Amino acid sequence: MAQNDDFASLAWVEAAAPVRWQAAPAASSLAALDVHRPTVVTARLHLAERRLVATSLVQDGGWRLLVDGVARATTRTNGAFVGAWIEPRAGSLALVYRPLGLVPGCLLAALALVFACAWLLAPRDDAR
Repeated sequence: MAQNDDFASLAWVEAAAPVRWQAAPAASSLAALDVHRPTVVTARLHLAERRLVATSLVQDGGWRLLVDGVARATTRTNGAFVGAWIEPRAGSLALVYRPLGLVPGCLLAALALVFACAWLLAPRDDAR
């Protein structure tokens, strides 16, 4: 299998890609995966140029990208996967998964708990 130095030219990327992009030698950019848990993926990056970082994580709207702790926009690559254009830098990248319904679900559960406690602690009419 031939080495592909220009993945960005072959990948289907949802957002507009740079008009002209030439890949630098592979040794000039490095990535090291630090942690891989079901809801968090972190990596250390040293990029010599702007690069497309593509993953095999399905983007259903819940993945959030943090570069050096700052939120960045993601794009879909190859149809359904999370990707992003990352500027040249040395730093950290984190993909954090939070389901779209997490916050509303937590609020609903808290509201249900308040109503359940109020119902259980309400004075009862035992005169029947």
